[in-house]
Amino acid sequence: MQTHDPLVQCPFEKSHMIYKSRLITHLTKCQKNHMGEGKIPCPLNATHFVQEQLMTYHMSFECTDRGDIERLQYQIEAPATTYFPPVEEPILPPAEENWDSSDAPTYNLEQALSERAPVLRSLNVAPNNAAIEQRFSVNKECLVENLHEDSFIAQRVTYDAVTAAGGLLNK
Repeated sequence: MQTHDPLVQCPFEKSHMIYKSRLITHLTKCQKNHMGEGKIPCPLNATHFVQEQLMTYHMSFECTDRGDIERLQYQIEAPATTYFPPVEEPILPPAEENWDSSDAPTYNLEQALSERAPVLRSLNVAPNNAAIEQRFSVNKECLVENLHEDSFIAQRVTYDAVTAAGGLLNK
């Protein structure tokens, strides 16, 4: 099921259109670029940024979240109490096991290890590591050579020529 995430306008930069779910993240970044503009966050909604002089007007007429505060402020009736039906305690069968009074012997690690067959492990150690290390150093020399500017230019010229000819698989 796909949910609709509406686009909203950034209060700092009118050309920024951001998904509502990403607005807080965007505002933390965008606010740093507009520090000297004198905009302050609305106390009712952290995504509303308004000039300090216009904050009273915003909170009185423009802020869409003031209705929630007004409903709480001018609530005449006591809130309705929620009815929860009584819940009976479940009847559990009696426990047949009592682990505290068990006569089981304690676990002896040394005895358990002596009864087991020994574990044989083989170590895969190469007899001559010098050949492997030599291949690494050759590969490193090739890598360093390929990082030079001349090598990059040669690679690019070759790539452009192959691409112009229709690629490697062109028949």
